[in-house]
Amino acid sequence: MKITILLALFLFGCATTSDIVPMGKDSYMVNIDSYTSVSPGEVTTQAAKTANAYCDKQGKHMIVRRMDSSGIPWLTTLSTSFVFSCVTDDDPEFARPNLQKDPTTIIEDQRK
Repeated sequence: MKITILLALFLFGCATTSDIVPMGKDSYMVNIDSYTSVSPGEVTTQAAKTANAYCDKQGKHMIVRRMDSSGIPWLTTLSTSFVFSCVTDDDPEFARPNLQKDPTTIIEDQRK
């Protein structure tokens, strides 16, 4: 019986979802940590579903502001920080998302 329970926990994963935290006007953040997911995409998908459900309860639509993921599958905890806004149908920001990855290196020229 103990082996069955341990196997079920292993196969179905253990994830923790933070409370949804306000981050400014109509903007929120949710963090999800997964200990057994095999891909960061699973954790990001779970965060997006949580964000969508939160906005749906308000009768609004979710738009992504920022997604940050970290971790190595099976070696470390996979984490996603998901910042989003809840907007109405007539909000000008409610459009197709144009998601772009942030640069990993920023070069600033400080010569005068």
